Amino acid sequence: MKEPGSYRELAFLTIARIRRSSKRLFLLDLDGTLVDIADEVADAVPSEDILNLLNRLSGIPGNHLVIITGRSREAIEHLFGKMNIDIVAEHGASIRESGLWKNLSDGDTSWKEKIIPVIGKATSYLPGSMIENKQFSVAWHYRKAENRDGMNASIVLTEELRDLVTSLDLVFIHGKKVIEIMSNRINKGLAALYLINKNDYDFILSIGDDTTDEDMFRSLKEIPYTYTVKIGSSNTQAKFKVNNLHQVKRLLERLAEICEGSISN
Repeated sequence: MKEPGSYRELAFLTIARIRRSSKRLFLLDLDGTLVDIADEVADAVPSEDILNLLNRLSGIPGNHLVIITGRSREAIEHLFGKMNIDIVAEHGASIRESGLWKNLSDGDTSWKEKIIPVIGKATSYLPGSMIENKQFSVAWHYRKAENRDGMNASIVLTEELRDLVTSLDLVFIHGKKVIEIMSNRINKGLAALYLINKNDYDFILSIGDDTTDEDMFRSLKEIPYTYTVKIGSSNTQAKFKVNNLHQVKRLLERLAEICEGSISN
């Protein structure tokens, strides 16, 4: 597999392409992409600079800006509810388009009755861990637990749940100090394709930092004029890598400048 390109290559190619584009799609992860990871999910909120940048991008004619996140519908609505952007929540289970929410999943979550009691036992054994029961998934966070204890407990919990998860057609999502369980028919890649198939985009930028974003990168691999970007040094299906959130912000600011310049010319 070809090594991902650098930030410098990404900036050069996206700037060159966006000058010639008229229908542009931005698929942006939230945690670890637009905001830093925090011990408490509620504490990870976008800065004023990021909110202003997103408003700026979304206000440019021809731009379609989508936040695609693992957070619940309620949590993400609280952060971006008043902004003129679309939102994909719970890794692709729900989508808000033009201010209206709808489900991309069939909504059957009866499996939770079998999964939650097992996770509850793990929570009682590990101080600092907690359960987040979302509409379509269940997440077990251990960000506040001791590092080694949390890692060991996550391995044990995964093994305890493996057969049950398989038999119920579910899937594990291993994030940064979180294990999430959901239907195997939900992922960011399917949500990304749903959006792409609704329009004839001639510029697509997809940015993420976690394992859930790899589904999105894979689904976009053969789509023309697409730039998939992984933040960090881990292995990836993305075409490019950047080092940190600062580079993401710098790139988005530059692309906004180019789009605005094209309008004024």
